[in-house]
Amino acid sequence: MNGDYQTKMGQSLEEAGNYILDLVEKFIPVNTFCITSIYQEQSYFISVFNRSDTIASSGVKISVYDAY
Repeated sequence: MNGDYQTKMGQSLEEAGNYILDLVEKFIPVNTFCITSIYQEQSYFISVFNRSDTIASSGVKISVYDAY
């Protein structure tokens, strides 16, 4: 894949994730909800909603094994 396509794809995923998190915030009483992408052994947080306690942040990469 070329870099420009990957950038646009990433932006689209982030926009979709933010839209979903806006809905989650209004209708589901949870503290944290994450939209993630998993590739091999890395989990990437695309969009994150934290209601009160900050548990996760957008843009962070962690090991899949640490995510669960």
